[in-house]
Amino acid sequence: MSTFGSLIEQDTRRQWARLAAPLWGADPASVEHITDAGNFVYALTVNGERHVLRLTSPSHRTRAWNLAEINYLQHAARCGVPVSSTIGSEVDRHLEEVTHQGQTLYASIFTWAEGVVVEPGDPLWDEAFLTKWGETLARIHVASQSFETVLHRRWHWTREPLLTRAPALIPADNTEAHRELAAVTGYLRGLEELDFGMIHADFAPQNFHYSPEAGITAFDFGNCCYHHFAADVAISLSVLYRHDNRAELRRWLLAGYERVRATPNPEHLDWLIRLRVLYVYLSRLAYFGPRPTPDQARRIEELGARVGTWARDW
Repeated sequence: MSTFGSLIEQDTRRQWARLAAPLWGADPASVEHITDAGNFVYALTVNGERHVLRLTSPSHRTRAWNLAEINYLQHAARCGVPVSSTIGSEVDRHLEEVTHQGQTLYASIFTWAEGVVVEPGDPLWDEAFLTKWGETLARIHVASQSFETVLHRRWHWTREPLLTRAPALIPADNTEAHRELAAVTGYLRGLEELDFGMIHADFAPQNFHYSPEAGITAFDFGNCCYHHFAADVAISLSVLYRHDNRAELRRWLLAGYERVRATPNPEHLDWLIRLRVLYVYLSRLAYFGPRPTPDQARRIEELGARVGTWARDW
């Protein structure tokens, strides 16, 4: 959760959601809390159908960034990619502003993604699921190749908010993490931007629903940005690291990707997995803040120890 979000009581957040609901003709009483992370997320009913309401602080994502994400989702949906896209409000706006107690949040409503989150150990965590995971990711990248920015633009990966703050976020005594930051960003900045475009940037099981019949529906494109497509693949592969059969899981995922487009350069993938490890460390440093609890401090120490070593064990 952002620092802003941590300062707001749950009841106050829910009040924003109830104020936003009627803008789409939804009953405020139907609002149900789902989660708080970078955004505040609720389920609600619009015209008898279940949807998702997302509230975002301007301090977390600007208006332009929100609109750029919406434009991309609409493009992906037109390309036939199964994504949870936005719907227009009563006055056909896909991004509304809601003000409560002098604070304004951006609101959008997304279609509900059918299916379930599949986690390791679930009976659905099998070859068919891993293959569909890779295939869907490749379809997102195919759509990105024809995407043209109209008015608003997401950031280039080098301007990712956490990366720009990285030198200040990483403790001064973690010299390994500072060296890794310089090495990884230096290598990736030197790559030609050939297989490059809008990526999901967090395509892991918590951000898509799956059913054997309908396949995968992707959601939460809140981190989408311009990056090497291989970065998306690396992010997905990094999820598999803890599994004893990770080589098999990796093979299934890449086989699915290859059904649609060529798999990325393995060397590039290795560097991008290293970037992902670094990014997760940075995200916890920012999330927990300068005064973490003892448990949070242990988590930060664990993640910091992985930087520069963990990704090389593949």
